[in-house]
Order: sequence, then C-alpha cells, then structure tokens
Amino acid sequence: MSFCGADDAFAVDYTNQSDSSRGVELSKTAPKDISFFQLSNQAQIDFWGVNFEKCHSLFTDSSENCECMFVAKSAKKLKWACLVELKYCQDKERNIVDNADKAKAQLTNTLSVLLKKKILNTEGYKVYLNISIPESARIPFTNFLTTPDFVLNAKKDRVSLYGFNKLKVLNSSFLIPEKVRV
Repeated sequence: MSFCGADDAFAVDYTNQSDSSRGVELSKTAPKDISFFQLSNQAQIDFWGVNFEKCHSLFTDSSENCECMFVAKSAKKLKWACLVELKYCQDKERNIVDNADKAKAQLTNTLSVLLKKKILNTEGYKVYLNISIPESARIPFTNFLTTPDFVLNAKKDRVSLYGFNKLKVLNSSFLIPEKVRV
C-alpha cells in the first residue's frame, strides 16, 4: 500500500512537470507546486491509497492503467473503491476532450484487470472511475464519454464514471462530488 489513513488524500502526477524524474505521488497534505485531485475525508473513514506506478507486476499486459486507487478499508456491506486518472491539459478545451477518452479507457482497463485478478468485485464494492483534470475549473465533463450501453452496464455493476477534481467520502460505502453537477 502506498497510503493508509483517515485523513484527506491528494494525488498528483509530476511526470510532465519533472521530465519524468518524478511521477505519481499520494500524500496527506496538499501540494503547493502542482494542481491535484483531492479525496476529502471529513467523515474520517479509514481507507487505503494505492499508487499503481509502484505495482508493476499487477499490470503485465500492454494496456495502460490509471494512476491510483483509493479504497475503503471496511464496511458493513458495500465498500467504495475509487480509481483516479489525472490529466494535465492546461485547461484547453480540445486537450480536455482528447484526453478524456484516453482517461476513460485507462480507467476501464484498470478496472478490468482488478476484476480479473479478483482484487475488486462489483458485488462487494461501489466503484467510482474518476477522471481528474487538476488544472481545469470545469466540472464535470463526462457526459460526452458515455454510451447507453456503458450506462446500463455500469449501473448493473455498481460503477459510476465521474469527472471531478475533488470527491468527498460520505461513509464507508459511498463517495459524492464536492460540488453539485451543473
């Protein structure tokens, strides 16, 4: 595990900013030098954070995976799991649209691997696939990414596709967007 606790969590990707000398980092404090994704945890629910850059053996095929996952440690029935893909697009509309499709593919590929390897299952988890564009104030932007089939299968499998830079822990079973959808 890369992270464990009941505090807020922050995810960043320094890869482009540092010419690949640094990569994805998870922390309990907000970085001051880069925009970030935040998991707000005022509910003080214990959870794990996993940096997938540190899990090379998990993703052995050629498909691309997302940056990280946060998962509730325990729950009476259903636990939440949140997969996060960060895209730094300099808030340019075309960059956001182009990167969002790739981000969705990375998230769904990661979920497929985790389900196949029985790390997650959709019976015990409510799964959130979240695309974060830390440099953008626009929220959310997932509507053009979904097809009717994706929506039907996602509902059946307890999977939600989000596009937020901040999600809030409601309890050990659910996450909610920090802001209301527009």
